[in-house]
Amino acid sequence: MSLTLQASSASSIVAPSRVESDRLNAFVKTYYARLWRVLRRLGVPLHSTEDVAQEVLLVLARRLPSVKEGAEWAFAFSTSRRVIADARRRQRVRPSFVPASIESQEAVPGCSSLSDLDERDLLDHLLDGLPEVQRELIVLVELEGLTAWEAAACLSIPEGTVASRLRRARAALEAAAHDMRAQLEKKE
Repeated sequence: MSLTLQASSASSIVAPSRVESDRLNAFVKTYYARLWRVLRRLGVPLHSTEDVAQEVLLVLARRLPSVKEGAEWAFAFSTSRRVIADARRRQRVRPSFVPASIESQEAVPGCSSLSDLDERDLLDHLLDGLPEVQRELIVLVELEGLTAWEAAACLSIPEGTVASRLRRARAALEAAAHDMRAQLEKKE
C-alpha cells in the first residue's frame, strides 16, 4: 500500500522530500497491517479504523522529518493513542454515534472464517474490560509480539515498568476470561 497525500485534505502539509516520501512508503508497507490491528484491538470500531489510520499517517507524514529514523513505529503508536483519545472525546459529545457491527469476515484483514470473527469479538470484549494501560500492553506484547523493550519505547516508560504492568495485565485478562467461562457454563 502506498500513501498519497491530497493537498485538499492536508493543506498544512508541505510536500515531503524524496527521502521522506520513501521513508513514509516503507513505513506503510511494513507497518500498516500492524497499525490497523492495533487500532482495532485498542477499541476503534471497524468502520472507523481506516479513517483513524489515515489520521495517524497524516500526522506521521507531517512530523516525519523530526522523527528519529527507526522510531517511526513508536511515534505512530503514540500518535494512535492521542487520536483514539480525541475520537473518544468526540464520541462523548455526540452520543448518537454507534459503532457498526462486523458485517462480513472480508472486512477484517486476516479473518478467514466466522469462527475467527467470534474469537475476535470475544477478545475485543475481554480487552474492553481492561484498564487502558493494561490493554495497550496486552495488544503490543501478546498480540503484536513486541519485546518489552519495544513496548517500553512505544509507551515511553521504563522496561521494568512494562514487565510489572504486563504481569498485572495478564492476570486481569486471565481473570476476565475465567469469569466469562464460568458465566457461559452457567447458561449451558
